[in-house]
Amino acid sequence: MLGEWNDTARPVPDVTLADLFRRQADRAPDAIALVSEGERVSYAELETRTNRLARYLIAHGAGPEAVVGVVLDRSVEQVIALLAVIKTGGAYLSIDLGQPLQRIDQVLADASPRSW
Repeated sequence: MLGEWNDTARPVPDVTLADLFRRQADRAPDAIALVSEGERVSYAELETRTNRLARYLIAHGAGPEAVVGVVLDRSVEQVIALLAVIKTGGAYLSIDLGQPLQRIDQVLADASPRSW
């Protein structure tokens, strides 16, 4: 039973999340991609803003093998930051300031995110 139920093998396209997002922005640039606290952002605008931040991050050392710490509440800016880090090829580390300081210190020590 376990083998049958867990038979989820499927072909996976050779494409990144950043590529998929860009394709969607090209297909429907004016469609709403994100709504947060009344702010509505189109795919084209989100693509532009994430690319701008990704270029900045790359210029400052972000990229493959880099971990970028992100300290933002849920918002349009948080989505932009996370997607921008993905576009650099790096990994993001969401840091929740609501956690105990000892826990935050432990997470930062383990992940060793980039510091700017």
